[in-house]
Amino acid sequence: MAISDATRAGYVWVDDMTGADDTEKIKNAIDSLPDDGGVVQLGARTYTVTPRYSVDGEPADSAVVLRTGVILQGLGSNATRIYMAGASGKLISTSKRTPGTNDNHIAIRDLQVYGDYLPDTTSTKPDTYGLFLSRVSHAQVENVEVGGDFSGSAGGFGVGIYQGPDNSGYHTYMKNRIIRCHWGIALAYNAAWVICNDIAAKEYGVVIDESINQQTGDSSAAADNVILSNYFESTLGVFQVGVRDMGSGNVVSYNRFDGFTEYAWWTSDEASGAAAGRGIQYGNKVLSGNDTGAAILSQETYKMRGTANWVSNGSRTITHNRGDISYGVIITPLSSSVSAPWYVTRSADSFTVHLDGTAPSGSYFYWQIVDL
Repeated sequence: MAISDATRAGYVWVDDMTGADDTEKIKNAIDSLPDDGGVVQLGARTYTVTPRYSVDGEPADSAVVLRTGVILQGLGSNATRIYMAGASGKLISTSKRTPGTNDNHIAIRDLQVYGDYLPDTTSTKPDTYGLFLSRVSHAQVENVEVGGDFSGSAGGFGVGIYQGPDNSGYHTYMKNRIIRCHWGIALAYNAAWVICNDIAAKEYGVVIDESINQQTGDSSAAADNVILSNYFESTLGVFQVGVRDMGSGNVVSYNRFDGFTEYAWWTSDEASGAAAGRGIQYGNKVLSGNDTGAAILSQETYKMRGTANWVSNGSRTITHNRGDISYGVIITPLSSSVSAPWYVTRSADSFTVHLDGTAPSGSYFYWQIVDL
């Protein structure tokens, strides 16, 4: 049979070994749970799925759709695998897209999610996603391996969370391994905890950016996220940025970054709708790789860094929250050269770059804070 009853209500096994496709078997297991959810237990084998279900009138591009209270769990990422072969779409998705609606208390744990869609940067290919968590409160993803080629014209994600301001609650991504994804984890709202993960992506390890929330019709600052004690590695030769922070008030601390072509972690004060980079960045360590063209080996002194545009005959203020002035600021002009004199003033929570003259159009500078 497709579903086996366990010893208690709200707990079902998906143990049917017949047939080449398991999409409907997993759906039937979820549908069999009570309204308040329960556990769908997967066994020690590979489950093959195809994206065929529609959510809130969207195209039929979701393979596994979770709802409030559902826990999808396997027997370990080395034993249980959900596999989506050669198809674009969302391998695991939540059931809400409409503003004002949400799912609550969803968990995914102890399994592997994998897709083999070939890399393609053309605009004709839809985005693909390992986990697509939209309009969900209190989500947990733990001990999950997400792998394959989840990529696309606008950047597909291993794990993507699209929040709306009507959805509250903390979200935890802990002890996962995310490999061979275009972007590892994308956070488009707030209150996510990304802790002790191993992330190797093609472009960004973690992206914090309110602009990607446009997929759900929201435009809110991505704030109060915690990126803590993760290991970011570049094994594909094209990994550009470990953490890209375009939000506000986020914590990026005690992470390890290994082998990058651009920045280990990057912030900007140019983000639309948010005061980006106004967060805590402390104790991060670049193990090896390039950072703006220079090798950075085992340095922990860089607390914040980013880019900003020059302001002709004016100033650019960049806010942080160190709370003291025991720091230095390194300014490196980039792009078109700036010949006019400039200088920096500091305060306990910000520094300002002043330019006494005209800046060429499109010129900008790279800044980094160091301990004195």
